[in-house]
Amino acid sequence: GNFVLSELELSVLGGAGKELGKAAFRRAIADHSQNDFDIQKAIDGSREGKAAKGWAIAGPNPLNQDRTAVFILAAPLELPRGSKLSLRLSQDYGGNHVLGRFRLSVSPVAGPSLLLPPRYLAVLSKPLEEWTPDELRKISSELLADDPAWKGLEKAVREHQGKAPKLPSSNTQARTLAERGSPRKTHVLIRGDFLRRGAEVQAATPSALHPFEPKGKRPDRLDLSNWLLDARNPLTTRVTVNRWWQYLFGRGLVTTVDDFGVRGSAPSHPLLLDWLASELIRQGWSRKQLIELIVSSSTYRQASIVRPALAARDPQNELLSRQNRFRVEAEIIRDLSLDASGLLSRKLGGPSIRPRLPSGVAELGYAGSVKWPQSKGEDNYRRGLYIFFQRTVPYPMLMTFDSADSTVTCLRRERSNTPLQALTLLNDPVFFECAQAFGARIVREGGNDVEDRLRYAFRLCLCREPVDGELESLRALHARLRKFCDANPEGAKKMTGKLSVEGVSAGELASWVGLSRVLLNLDEFISRS
Repeated sequence: GNFVLSELELSVLGGAGKELGKAAFRRAIADHSQNDFDIQKAIDGSREGKAAKGWAIAGPNPLNQDRTAVFILAAPLELPRGSKLSLRLSQDYGGNHVLGRFRLSVSPVAGPSLLLPPRYLAVLSKPLEEWTPDELRKISSELLADDPAWKGLEKAVREHQGKAPKLPSSNTQARTLAERGSPRKTHVLIRGDFLRRGAEVQAATPSALHPFEPKGKRPDRLDLSNWLLDARNPLTTRVTVNRWWQYLFGRGLVTTVDDFGVRGSAPSHPLLLDWLASELIRQGWSRKQLIELIVSSSTYRQASIVRPALAARDPQNELLSRQNRFRVEAEIIRDLSLDASGLLSRKLGGPSIRPRLPSGVAELGYAGSVKWPQSKGEDNYRRGLYIFFQRTVPYPMLMTFDSADSTVTCLRRERSNTPLQALTLLNDPVFFECAQAFGARIVREGGNDVEDRLRYAFRLCLCREPVDGELESLRALHARLRKFCDANPEGAKKMTGKLSVEGVSAGELASWVGLSRVLLNLDEFISRS
């Protein structure tokens, strides 16, 4: 049946039964309350005879069910020695609306987690090892809902998630692909003539490879993706690791990186290619882990010095008896100069950048359509891969050093050697600014002695000490530059621009800027040995 709990009072009694005070309740929670008889009315302090209202449980749900209520104290109780608690349940409504059987318990935990739904009671009666993962997760969530430590962790997680980059605005549009409602009929075109149709064909994969097993009646792109990444596919992993090998060594294990067919070249090390492909799968398709595996190998860490004994026997270095020496990519050449000068920004992500452009280049675009607002602050010195690629007027420095055209897929960049490349490293505004900053860095950080500064500059650029002949050449060059700059103060000011170092004359600083232009133009500086 139903009942009405008019008021619940908790008192602290002394040793002689004298009331020492009443405990206040902050909140009450119940798994069900009758309309107009909410659980909160059982702790509101109102007892006005039969008309008084309290907590009742009648309603749409059937009666004669176990009900639970939790009364949360306003503050923890500190009981004197020998004292007792007195709990009084007032039921003044009348009309046989009284509790028949009830049970009281106390807990140090305050919150709704004490009100576990009845469906969990059967789970709690089972041994823990018989719980399913879903039961364990749900009951843990219920019990941890009001734990202070857990709440703190949840708050930290929410704050961290709030720092995630915001999604693009709803105005941002992107093209997507969708399957046609009805498949297009496709025919073999006899001799390539679209007017002479042969037999009708269906989308499928080469029969020489592992079976194509679409999940539906019509194969879709997801089926093709699963087929490509199937462990039985002999091509995907091998093609992938071969391209990474080419990037790291300058030459792939299969030199025709875009052709693994019968017309392509055979792998120089087939067992190595197979092993790398299997490692890629074993490492969860992690590009980072596989590259780390390759670059930490003794094969990769070899010097690129050509040994005469092997030059005739292995001119193409197919035996991997040494490392291959080649010029780095266009973007990295700019990064190297920025890094040596101390200007490089290591900021990750974000929109494309527009670094300084040589004067007059933007005007080459069609009808003045090219707008190139130069990036500000550290964005001007970010890595080359963030440079915006203007299709009609590509960034000149990238094109000079054989960067790929954005309109064509490129699997391997060709490398050329032209006088324009040396002139770019000398006179391009970006590289001249790098030389200025590098010269100032040498003066500030390289010590007070000329030889110490020369050695410091050499280490920054080439990661090695200069040999005696190189040191003599640099010392003589610096002496000539210093003499020239001291004799031409106006020219020295043009070399340094607005740059200055405390306690260093413009002529001395300009001489180090001139030396920096030479070091940043060395073939060894822009080559990977």
